Amino acid sequence: MFYPETPKATRSVRMILMEWIPDSVTMGHLIDQGARRHMSPQHRLDILAKAMEVYSKMEFYGVRQLDFAPRNVLLVGSHVDTSMPRVMLFDFGISAVFSQPTCREMQYKSKLPISPRYLFWANFPGEFYEWLPHSHRLWRQILLGWLKSHWENTTEFGGPPVSLGREIANVKTRIWFATPTDDERWSP
Repeated sequence: MFYPETPKATRSVRMILMEWIPDSVTMGHLIDQGARRHMSPQHRLDILAKAMEVYSKMEFYGVRQLDFAPRNVLLVGSHVDTSMPRVMLFDFGISAVFSQPTCREMQYKSKLPISPRYLFWANFPGEFYEWLPHSHRLWRQILLGWLKSHWENTTEFGGPPVSLGREIANVKTRIWFATPTDDERWSP
């Protein structure tokens, strides 16, 4: 039945969605458990690359996770130490939804998701340093070399928007390329 005196209005609804995801672990937990001793350096970089790609795609579709950290990256699979897991981001309690009128974050407009190479060039999230191979933690030039080489010829991701391009141009450093090395075998 229709009641003409009822105002037609909407209200926001906050909800918590919970799901049990078997065979899953956070990157943060693996760091706490000493994953560097059990996972190859290249495998850790591959997992990190996937997490960064998920972050980039989320931004492209209108949501920025403002707490991008290992504790909020879920790895799903029974053998995450040896095979590529499914990578998920969670905990969007601190996030920006670009379509909301109260959003103060700037969305980068592009035809493709922005390459993680550009999103993280000037501001690599510090909490992920413990996940990196020793060489990539110790030398920023090697980390930048990895970002460049990993996404240099991608067709899945696009280049930087003008505003982000200026920020990247301000990073004046050489880049180095190095094979990731086990922490125990690393010598500068």
